[in-house]
Amino acid sequence: GPLQFDLLAAPVRLLGHAAGSAYGSAAVNALSLGLAGWLARRRFGTTGAALVLAAAGLLVFSMGATSLYDPWGPIAVTLPFFCVLVATWAAVAGDDAAALVAVVAGALCLETHLSYAVLVPVLSALAVGTTLWRGRTRRSAYAWGGGALAAGVVCWVQPLGEQFGGKGPGN
Repeated sequence: GPLQFDLLAAPVRLLGHAAGSAYGSAAVNALSLGLAGWLARRRFGTTGAALVLAAAGLLVFSMGATSLYDPWGPIAVTLPFFCVLVATWAAVAGDDAAALVAVVAGALCLETHLSYAVLVPVLSALAVGTTLWRGRTRRSAYAWGGGALAAGVVCWVQPLGEQFGGKGPGN
């Protein structure tokens, strides 16, 4: 999908294809780990963040160090999907900002590799749905839930436009 290529465009332009793809993928993975740690700390404290990041470390160790910078689709979105899992968990546990992270990271995963076609929509709907449900008692939840929906639309405008409105056969 185009979202991965959009994120890697600047590093590839600056550093060339091989180095730019590797550094861009490493930056996306670092951001995913940072967001997962931030969400875990917001909701579950320093100990929760340490446990989440330790689990991420075991995941990376089991896949090998190259998984941190490999731009190949199935591997490139492993840590962003880990971020989706943590963000959904945090959203269900009461962190309204986590819904936005779940939707955007989920869009990256689904646009990059079709194997997330069931998991990402279900997890994103769970994160946004629980956030909007909390909006009945907490106004800020409506803002975060609405922001997550708007971000999801922005993430999907390009592939849906190519599929249904562009010239040629679509995706």
